[in-house]
Amino acid sequence: IPQKRGMLRCYSLEGMRIIKQARQEGYSPAKNELNQLPLTLVLNEDGRVLFAHYGHSMTDLPADCSAMERVAQELDVPLDAMTLLPRIECIGDRELTVEGHRGILEYGETCIRLSGGSIVLNIQGQGLELTGMTPTRARVSGAIKKLCFERA
Repeated sequence: IPQKRGMLRCYSLEGMRIIKQARQEGYSPAKNELNQLPLTLVLNEDGRVLFAHYGHSMTDLPADCSAMERVAQELDVPLDAMTLLPRIECIGDRELTVEGHRGILEYGETCIRLSGGSIVLNIQGQGLELTGMTPTRARVSGAIKKLCFERA
Protein backbone atom coordinates (compact mmCIF):
# COMPACT_ATOMS: atom_id res chain seq x y z
CA ILE A 1 0.00 0.00 0.00
CA PRO A 2 1.50 3.38 -0.95
CA GLN A 3 2.58 5.52 2.01
CA LYS A 4 3.68 9.15 2.44
CA ARG A 5 4.68 11.42 5.31
CA GLY A 6 3.31 14.91 5.88
CA MET A 7 -0.10 16.37 5.27
CA LEU A 8 0.73 18.32 2.09
CA ARG A 9 2.05 15.22 0.35
CA CYS A 10 -1.00 13.10 1.18
CA TYR A 11 -4.08 15.25 0.79
CA SER A 12 -5.83 16.69 -2.22
CA LEU A 13 -7.82 19.92 -1.91
CA GLU A 14 -10.90 17.84 -1.12
CA GLY A 15 -8.93 15.92 1.51
CA MET A 16 -7.74 19.18 3.06
CA ARG A 17 -11.38 20.33 3.32
CA ILE A 18 -12.34 17.08 5.06
CA ILE A 19 -9.39 17.33 7.48
CA LYS A 20 -10.24 20.98 8.24
CA GLN A 21 -13.79 19.96 9.17
CA ALA A 22 -12.46 17.05 11.25
CA ARG A 23 -10.10 19.39 13.12
CA GLN A 24 -13.04 21.67 13.94
CA GLU A 25 -14.65 18.60 15.49
CA GLY A 26 -11.55 17.81 17.59
CA TYR A 27 -9.35 15.59 15.34
CA SER A 28 -5.60 16.19 15.61
CA PRO A 29 -3.22 14.22 13.33
CA ALA A 30 0.19 13.26 14.73
CA LYS A 31 3.16 15.17 13.28
CA ASN A 32 5.16 13.24 10.65
CA GLU A 33 2.71 10.36 10.92
CA LEU A 34 3.05 7.81 8.12
CA ASN A 35 -0.22 7.86 6.17
CA GLN A 36 -1.53 5.02 4.06
CA LEU A 37 -2.92 6.09 0.72
CA PRO A 38 -5.94 4.41 -0.90
CA LEU A 39 -5.45 1.23 -2.84
CA THR A 40 -8.41 -0.05 -4.87
CA LEU A 41 -8.21 -3.75 -5.75
CA VAL A 42 -10.56 -6.18 -7.45
CA LEU A 43 -9.63 -9.82 -6.89
CA ASN A 44 -11.03 -12.96 -8.45
CA GLU A 45 -12.06 -16.01 -6.40
CA ASP A 46 -8.47 -17.33 -6.49
CA GLY A 47 -7.08 -14.06 -5.13
CA ARG A 48 -5.58 -12.95 -8.46
CA VAL A 49 -5.58 -9.16 -8.94
CA LEU A 50 -7.91 -8.21 -11.78
CA PHE A 51 -7.72 -4.43 -11.26
CA ALA A 52 -5.44 -2.21 -9.16
CA HIS A 53 -5.42 1.55 -8.60
CA TYR A 54 -2.76 3.08 -6.32
CA GLY A 55 -3.90 6.44 -4.95
CA HIS A 56 -1.54 9.43 -4.97
CA SER A 57 -3.54 11.33 -2.32
CA MET A 58 -6.09 10.44 0.36
CA THR A 59 -8.99 11.17 -2.01
CA ASP A 60 -7.46 9.70 -5.19
CA LEU A 61 -9.94 7.05 -6.26
CA PRO A 62 -10.43 5.71 -9.79
CA ALA A 63 -12.12 8.44 -11.85
CA ASP A 64 -12.88 6.28 -14.88
CA CYS A 65 -14.52 3.22 -13.42
CA SER A 66 -15.44 1.57 -16.73
CA ALA A 67 -12.80 -1.16 -16.26
CA MET A 68 -14.06 -1.89 -12.75
CA GLU A 69 -17.67 -1.85 -13.98
CA ARG A 70 -16.82 -4.54 -16.56
CA VAL A 71 -15.09 -6.65 -13.89
CA ALA A 72 -18.09 -6.26 -11.56
CA GLN A 73 -20.47 -7.38 -14.32
CA GLU A 74 -18.27 -10.38 -15.16
CA LEU A 75 -18.10 -11.42 -11.48
CA ASP A 76 -21.81 -10.69 -10.96
CA VAL A 77 -21.03 -8.23 -8.13
CA PRO A 78 -23.45 -5.33 -7.56
CA LEU A 79 -21.82 -2.07 -8.71
CA ASP A 80 -22.74 -0.22 -5.52
CA ALA A 81 -20.93 -2.89 -3.47
CA MET A 82 -17.71 -1.80 -5.18
CA THR A 83 -18.50 1.91 -4.56
CA LEU A 84 -18.01 2.71 -8.23
CA LEU A 85 -21.17 4.68 -8.72
CA PRO A 86 -23.33 6.72 -6.39
CA ARG A 87 -26.35 4.98 -4.88
CA ILE A 88 -29.55 7.00 -5.21
CA GLU A 89 -32.70 6.56 -3.14
CA CYS A 90 -35.86 8.52 -3.88
CA ILE A 91 -38.87 9.03 -1.65
CA GLY A 92 -41.53 10.03 -4.14
CA ASP A 93 -40.76 13.34 -5.80
CA ARG A 94 -39.96 15.14 -2.50
CA GLU A 95 -36.63 13.72 -1.29
CA LEU A 96 -33.55 12.17 -2.86
CA THR A 97 -30.52 10.74 -1.03
CA VAL A 98 -27.22 10.20 -2.81
CA GLU A 99 -24.61 7.98 -1.17
CA GLY A 100 -21.12 8.11 -2.65
CA HIS A 101 -21.21 11.62 -4.11
CA ARG A 102 -17.89 13.42 -4.61
CA GLY A 103 -18.92 17.03 -4.20
CA ILE A 104 -21.33 19.80 -5.15
CA LEU A 105 -20.88 21.22 -8.64
CA GLU A 106 -23.86 23.58 -8.66
CA TYR A 107 -26.36 24.63 -6.00
CA GLY A 108 -29.58 26.58 -6.45
CA GLU A 109 -33.32 26.43 -5.75
CA THR A 110 -34.08 24.98 -9.21
CA CYS A 111 -30.93 22.93 -9.91
CA ILE A 112 -28.43 20.96 -7.83
CA ARG A 113 -25.59 19.14 -9.58
CA LEU A 114 -23.52 16.55 -7.69
CA SER A 115 -20.36 14.79 -8.83
CA GLY A 116 -20.63 11.03 -8.81
CA GLY A 117 -17.16 10.25 -10.12
CA SER A 118 -17.66 9.18 -13.72
CA ILE A 119 -21.18 10.67 -13.81
CA VAL A 120 -22.79 13.94 -12.77
CA LEU A 121 -26.24 13.94 -11.16
CA ASN A 122 -28.35 16.88 -12.36
CA ILE A 123 -31.37 17.33 -10.06
CA GLN A 124 -33.98 19.83 -11.24
CA GLY A 125 -37.12 21.12 -9.54
CA GLN A 126 -38.52 23.88 -7.33
CA GLY A 127 -37.47 24.87 -3.80
CA LEU A 128 -34.54 22.45 -3.84
CA GLU A 129 -32.20 22.45 -0.85
CA LEU A 130 -29.57 20.24 0.72
CA THR A 131 -31.17 19.15 3.99
CA GLY A 132 -28.40 16.78 5.06
CA MET A 133 -24.82 16.33 3.97
CA THR A 134 -21.65 14.47 4.88
CA PRO A 135 -18.48 14.12 2.78
CA THR A 136 -20.05 11.14 0.95
CA ARG A 137 -23.82 11.48 1.48
CA ALA A 138 -26.22 14.23 0.37
CA ARG A 139 -29.97 14.59 0.91
CA VAL A 140 -31.93 16.88 -1.44
CA SER A 141 -35.45 17.99 -0.53
CA GLY A 142 -38.02 19.99 -2.48
CA ALA A 143 -40.29 19.46 -5.47
CA ILE A 144 -38.05 17.23 -7.61
CA LYS A 145 -39.14 17.34 -11.26
CA LYS A 146 -36.24 15.70 -13.09
CA LEU A 147 -33.08 13.68 -12.43
CA CYS A 148 -30.57 13.51 -15.27
CA PHE A 149 -27.27 11.66 -15.55
CA GLU A 150 -24.37 13.23 -17.41
CA ARG A 151 -21.09 11.51 -18.24
CA ALA A 152 -18.23 13.46 -16.62
